[in-house]
Amino acid sequence: MPTLRELRVISGFTQQEVAERLNVSVGQVSRWEQPGGPRPQPSHRQRLARLYRVSVYEIHLALDIEKPPDPNKPLPPDPTPRKKPFGR
Repeated sequence: MPTLRELRVISGFTQQEVAERLNVSVGQVSRWEQPGGPRPQPSHRQRLARLYRVSVYEIHLALDIEKPPDPNKPLPPDPTPRKKPFGR
């Protein structure tokens, strides 16, 4: 799974070019690309997806926001408590 930086490099952009197109600072783009750094706002994620020609989901994966479920991992228990029938 590519990182946000890898998506930018694959797309052929410099941090400066991305910053200019999104109207943010180069430092902000750099911080987005750092592991554990701040994440772009949802509107910036959408613009990054269009700029890099990927889906917003791929941007989320690059930012480690959403990961596809592991097919080998069991599902967690249902968090919804079961209600007892009325009057019993």
